Amino acid sequence: MSPNPAEISDEFLAELKEDLVCRRVGRGMARLEEHRRLLTSLDPEKKNAALFAGYLAQWVDAGFQRPGLVREMVARFTTAVRARLPLRDYLYLRMAEGMLAMSVEAKEEAIRHFDFVLGLDQETDDRELVAIANFWKSRCLRMKGEYDQALAFAVKGRGLALELGHQPMAAVMRVLES
Repeated sequence: MSPNPAEISDEFLAELKEDLVCRRVGRGMARLEEHRRLLTSLDPEKKNAALFAGYLAQWVDAGFQRPGLVREMVARFTTAVRARLPLRDYLYLRMAEGMLAMSVEAKEEAIRHFDFVLGLDQETDDRELVAIANFWKSRCLRMKGEYDQALAFAVKGRGLALELGHQPMAAVMRVLES
């Protein structure tokens, strides 16, 4: 049975997240293909839309499709829609924006998005989100040649991933430390 393409279920997001942290790339990409309609017709007013944009950004960073897909999705979130988002959803949207900036090497802009998320880390219980924000900020700092700072954020992201029991995710972060 084909999933409802208009619905972004909690189960679908949990599966995407699990595929990400366990680095089951083929499975996650196949799951996204099954929901291809969401990629082009996402309604930002729907439940989980901003979370999906954030997860999609992580998948694009891992090699699925192109950043333009995320850019088109993020553009649907008007100021009015953003103003009504719950904090966690807004943080995921900011992560998507940060990944977009990082993808075009707009390092300072990307870091601003990641710093926003990291500045609210005590307001969320989503430790995977905080781990990714540390990892992506580390990548930006490395691009800027700020290797000591980059290392500190990479170590923090990897530590969070390990605390969560996400060894495959931590392994990817360990590569950046090298």
